[in-house]
Amino acid sequence: MRSKEEALEEAAASQKRIERNEPLSKLDGIPLAIKDNILTKGLLSSASSNILDGFVAPINSTAVQKLRNAGAIVIGSANMDEMGMGSFGMYGKNGTMVKNPIDPDHFAGGSSAGSAVSVKAYQALGSLGTDTGGSVNYPAHCCGLFSMKPTFGRVSRFGQILYSSSNETTGPLAHSINDIHLLFDTIQGPDQHDSNCIDFRDLHKIRDIERVTNSELDSPGTLEGLRVGVLDEFNIAELDDRNRNI
Repeated sequence: MRSKEEALEEAAASQKRIERNEPLSKLDGIPLAIKDNILTKGLLSSASSNILDGFVAPINSTAVQKLRNAGAIVIGSANMDEMGMGSFGMYGKNGTMVKNPIDPDHFAGGSSAGSAVSVKAYQALGSLGTDTGGSVNYPAHCCGLFSMKPTFGRVSRFGQILYSSSNETTGPLAHSINDIHLLFDTIQGPDQHDSNCIDFRDLHKIRDIERVTNSELDSPGTLEGLRVGVLDEFNIAELDDRNRNI
């Protein structure tokens, strides 16, 4: 966690902007949690590893800087599986399971376990996680939240402790799809510090996610010719027996 006084000072400054009808954005004054492998200046950023125990980030990652520029208040670093290598929030440096706020006897998913728990427990109204093979969407699913793993290159990874540099992304978790859109729209976009990050909307003329109409989302599709595969490797020991061999 960061200094309570520092966070309250930022909140007071945000309140004054709002009272003057001069908010920086729709995120101005909103408390957010940031996964422990995304650098946030002044906060411990250990990626839940003893190797980086005590490391205080000297800079903000690009994603965090964009959120802070928008007036969002980062209240602390969120627990995770060490270096992002885990799916249950139970393989961090402290050796204890990140408990699911819905039922403490169950895990919260991983590796962005703390990012999901902080939002579900209303310690923050949104959070950032990182995802290589499900580390944002899986804990969001376990905790009953919305989430998004953006297309590779949509969000800068500068200032992120990477698990897999070839496909890892930074994505938001929140209580509603509208909040996901807002967080994503704030952090996405090109960055001179990340050569893999480009402006897709200019290059490929992709429609802005917020401009997709309900009629487009509700339009019927077809399953004709669809093939579905099941990976045997998903039948791991930690999986509930009811979900095995589907």
